[in-house]
Amino acid sequence: MFVVIPVAAELFFRGILFGGLSRGSSSRVAVLATTALFALSYSMPDPRDLPTAAILGLAFAWLRARCGSVVAPIVAHVAFWAVEGIPILRGRDPAADVTYPTRWIVGGGRHRGVGAGGGWDGREGRGTGLAGCG
Repeated sequence: MFVVIPVAAELFFRGILFGGLSRGSSSRVAVLATTALFALSYSMPDPRDLPTAAILGLAFAWLRARCGSVVAPIVAHVAFWAVEGIPILRGRDPAADVTYPTRWIVGGGRHRGVGAGGGWDGREGRGTGLAGCG
């Protein structure tokens, strides 16, 4: 389930809505509109979730605008859900605090550093360094 919901959400918000809005207006309008709609839809049960949903929605919309496809936002959204989903799949209590091994955190930081770099192979204009882009 933690794969199906993010994929469906990204196909709707960053695929259908973003695609339609960016054809009729600027990419900036599409980013802001899909961010607002995403944040509102994800904060319906509890309005305290609005800031987090807005930041996530903005990040996913930025990825969509930057990459030109829904692949990167889908990967990012699934990764976000996996933080809670993996412990649940392993049979742990979802309400309990989860402690990740230091090597996971360091490894994630390393991958983040590589992903933030310029190109895939260090040459100008080749790839973006983002998963699903390029």
